[in-house]
Amino acid sequence: MAKVNQLGTYLGIECVAPIMRDQESGSIVNISSVAGLRGQRNIGYVASKFAVTGMTKAIALQLAKFNVRCNSVHPGAISTDMALGLGPSDVQLLTDKTPMGRIGEPEEVAEAVMFLLSDAASYLTGAEIAVDGGFVL
Repeated sequence: MAKVNQLGTYLGIECVAPIMRDQESGSIVNISSVAGLRGQRNIGYVASKFAVTGMTKAIALQLAKFNVRCNSVHPGAISTDMALGLGPSDVQLLTDKTPMGRIGEPEEVAEAVMFLLSDAASYLTGAEIAVDGGFVL
């Protein structure tokens, strides 16, 4: 888990940051989770997602002077194999705990990422966007 969430994020940043710094523009969007915004029971998963949040903020500070933005998206319960694999009763529990009363769709996460990559987000860096139907409120 840490290899994908933590190391994968680090290596991705390490690959693109020098290029974006040299061209003095760019936008990095890291995918974390609501588990990277608040505590949950699975310590390994939570630690790896908090690491993504921390790396995002550190790189945002480091690269801002080069006009490179770095933000993170934090999905809640999303209609994916991972969430749906929990079983109907757990999916219902997540739905019940979400103020909007439903789980999200992958396209809703993609829309948040596309916004952060766009010029409409040109003054956002270090931001944490929760795509979670209000779950972390």
